[in-house]
Amino acid sequence: MATAAGYGAFGRPLPTRRLPLKRFLIAALPALAALAATAPAVAQDAVPLPRERPTMGQFTAEQMTALNTANQVFNAIRTMRGEFLQIGPQRDQLSEGVFYLARPGRVRFEYYPPSQLLIVSNGNTLEIRNDATRTVDRYPLQRTPLAPLLATNTDLTAEANIRDVMIEQDTIAIVLTRSEDGSWLTLYFDKVTYELRQWVTLDPQGNTVTFVIYNIAVNQPIEDRLFEVVLPGD
Repeated sequence: MATAAGYGAFGRPLPTRRLPLKRFLIAALPALAALAATAPAVAQDAVPLPRERPTMGQFTAEQMTALNTANQVFNAIRTMRGEFLQIGPQRDQLSEGVFYLARPGRVRFEYYPPSQLLIVSNGNTLEIRNDATRTVDRYPLQRTPLAPLLATNTDLTAEANIRDVMIEQDTIAIVLTRSEDGSWLTLYFDKVTYELRQWVTLDPQGNTVTFVIYNIAVNQPIEDRLFEVVLPGD
């Protein structure tokens, strides 16, 4: 079976020299700067206040072109795997790891040590496993900000989803909201290639979490077993 560079036959990353965190942060500075400039406007309230949904007629021609192109590229993704840098709500909470994503509904975040977290969605339930405390917390996937990211097809151009389109120097940011719980999801695309580079979630409690992704392989086979969770003690 053909495999992507850097990955074994079972979708597991082969041992490689990882980019040092400090060096990676420097490399990611342009994207993070764009995030810093836009995220406060989204997260200024603990719970996002309802506001009038924009209509397609309110966007410029440049915004509509960016939105339609990003929508096409985004929905062509069936699987994705790579590494991630997670930035927590306090901005100094940094974690790294490897992730696997398979639509619809499935994702796995394996955190590098010293973290002992494992986050898995099996398509219906998002489970957070903490080996340090030997606990597993479960949440309905559709009640989490990740639901649009993992949907079979998320129409980014739908007025029911879209909140804003922000065109920066190097990135295009598309802000989505979910009426079910008031959470927000912002997707950041490369301005030239329209590849997904990072996303930011904002939950109803006002907590923002940023995932910067790199070393990406798209639409490669991923084993189903990666989206199963074995409960502590089993």
